[in-house]
Amino acid sequence: MRQYRPARPRLDINAIGAAGEILAIVAPGFRAGDLHAATGKAQQDGYAVRIASTADSLVEGEGDKGDTLSFVVDAKPADSDPAEFAGLVIPGGDRHIDTLAADAGVERLVRSFVESGKPVLGWREGAQLLASFSPAPDTVRNADVAMALNGEVYPTESEEGRDDAAILFRQALELKPEKVA
Repeated sequence: MRQYRPARPRLDINAIGAAGEILAIVAPGFRAGDLHAATGKAQQDGYAVRIASTADSLVEGEGDKGDTLSFVVDAKPADSDPAEFAGLVIPGGDRHIDTLAADAGVERLVRSFVESGKPVLGWREGAQLLASFSPAPDTVRNADVAMALNGEVYPTESEEGRDDAAILFRQALELKPEKVA
């Protein structure tokens, strides 16, 4: 009888957080599937994902099948320190982005991450939030995904581009950031 072997290693619950932590900044209505797509590879490699949200205690995200998923909020954006994290993820979701864009603590946090040189990955509408930190905001605003690294914001489009961005984000977590002046 043929033995089943998974295509890739399963997540080792004991290794979560061993490589570091990633901060995800979300508000009610974010796309939970975007969060998983952006952070899945990093989680397999031992990174933990912490949630900063404008919501209190629990925040609801939209699943890929239209279901609602609840996530525990670890901190408010204004109380989060980029020095404690390897990178930042901003998933998509129209309603969620509107809420984040209206919060001054979110802008300060995203700006701090970009200026620190650490990787910031904006997925779909999350790329729109990164647009204001780009020298060419219109190019980024229309992107499917944007990644900030060492103070520069790089947009990409297409499904392959999203997959590549998730891989590059994972690799960038290991880099020593160059602080932007």
